[in-house]
Amino acid sequence: HMYIPEKKLIVKAEAAFKKYIPFLTKWKIKRGNKMNGGQIDLLVSARLKTETYHFCIKVKTAGYPQHVRDAAVILKKFTVTNPAYYPVIVVPFISVQGKKICDEHRVGYLDLSGNAKIAYKNIFIYTEGKDCPKEPISADTTVFSPKAARITKVILSNPRAKWIQKEIAEKTALSK
Repeated sequence: HMYIPEKKLIVKAEAAFKKYIPFLTKWKIKRGNKMNGGQIDLLVSARLKTETYHFCIKVKTAGYPQHVRDAAVILKKFTVTNPAYYPVIVVPFISVQGKKICDEHRVGYLDLSGNAKIAYKNIFIYTEGKDCPKEPISADTTVFSPKAARITKVILSNPRAKWIQKEIAEKTALSK
């Protein structure tokens, strides 16, 4: 899964919003650190002719189902007391499961991989983008991969030995 630091993601979310809904004008964007106990990341309003549209946005650095569910709950709580706002989750990439969760909670979503669904007043946007972009795997995920674990076990089983790659490959049944 793609990871983008939250501050960077908020900036990208603002740009993505304008890209997905290009026909809205007079954009007003408020960063939400002070609002609602810091729960809402962006409050956005924009106009189409005489109609004003309000969006409350929760940004999550990853689109795992639990992250999406947490964001949906926070947004729905906000819209109870602020019914003029349409809730939208923004993540680097939203999974099929994440989309289902958004639909169940009646929350819009958009990601940075071309997936979006916003159904608000007379706006309906639905696009399916690419699958999860392949990001370089970070060091902390590879250290605990099954292959890495096999190599680690072999080396730790005989810590005094001087290992060469070929021996490790033979002992772990992994290719060199």
